[in-house]
Amino acid sequence: MATKRDAKKLIKYMTLEVIDDCFSFIFKHGDRDNTDVIEIIGDMDALQSEMTLQVNHINGKNNKALVKKHFSSLYDNLITSCDKALKQLSEIAAKTK
Repeated sequence: MATKRDAKKLIKYMTLEVIDDCFSFIFKHGDRDNTDVIEIIGDMDALQSEMTLQVNHINGKNNKALVKKHFSSLYDNLITSCDKALKQLSEIAAKTK
């Protein structure tokens, strides 16, 4: 099982990778309206804050099974949310061509 510190690092890493891709897109396509890409950036920032709070506040932290289940669902949610954001960015990029 990962520590809180490792979980926070992973959350920060994955959300910042999506944000980095968004900024790269904005830099490459600066002449178009990028409000939808900026919205993805805001969503990733909110996701990072929300997930960090969830890491810090674990229900039933004395029960190892509950902690493991909590982190497992947290990681699943993180992967799903980042994948969804990258798919949105890909769709925006496909429309731009």
